[in-house]
Amino acid sequence: MKESPYDSPAETPWDEDAILEFLHENTTIPVPSILAEWIDDNNLHFVIKDKIAGESLDSLWPTMSWEQKEKIADQTAEYLRQLRSLTSPCMCRVGEQPLVDQMLFNLLYPEPQGPFNTQDELWAAMAATLKGQIPQKALDRLRLQMPECAPFTYTHGDLSMGNIIVQDGNVVGIIDWEWSFYAPVWWEYAKFRAGMPRWIDADWWELLEDRMDKYPEAIEFYDKFRSLVRKVESTDGRKVRMGCAVLNELLEDDNGVPLV
Repeated sequence: MKESPYDSPAETPWDEDAILEFLHENTTIPVPSILAEWIDDNNLHFVIKDKIAGESLDSLWPTMSWEQKEKIADQTAEYLRQLRSLTSPCMCRVGEQPLVDQMLFNLLYPEPQGPFNTQDELWAAMAATLKGQIPQKALDRLRLQMPECAPFTYTHGDLSMGNIIVQDGNVVGIIDWEWSFYAPVWWEYAKFRAGMPRWIDADWWELLEDRMDKYPEAIEFYDKFRSLVRKVESTDGRKVRMGCAVLNELLEDDNGVPLV
């Protein structure tokens, strides 16, 4: 059972039942079912799901052989391929609802965004979260480096080992779908690369990354966006310097001449 303050749908989405039903109907991915959901008199949001028998991959990982780890990565990648067959003409949650993703935007707290029908709409929302602190010329240059987002592709967004349930050497569940949505086609890969702490889960990171569709241009684009975010938000001198270096690069043409 999950418990959380129900201050807004962004913080504790009310549509997870619809998401899980959508996945049951359109894939063979093993996901839980919601048994009950309610808000109590203290404005606490409760969700009761059926428990998938098994253990989280992170608890089993130290005891597994390399061959067993590869098998789990293969099975997860197969489920991911099913997920990537689900596309939409707009960037949104199931039912064309606004999406929430703090990493895609520069957001400290969950805030609904969209839906977005075009790449320009998405970029405008991303750029707005930089709070007007990046020169427009730099933003325009980075926008040109943004890879094609279509087709908007259904994305889990957190394929860490704690969300993979294993029993008898097989993947029997993938959990935590509440923030999933139709995202840019490259976002599952870019977020996995940016969000996974490689120095903690190095084997899993390498095994699953090797089996994912690759979008190197998206990695380069998103790394630059994150550097600008750090320049705006960070108090860490090293991160600020990295952000300034990216900003200076964006304010020069391909020959290193400052833009006028």
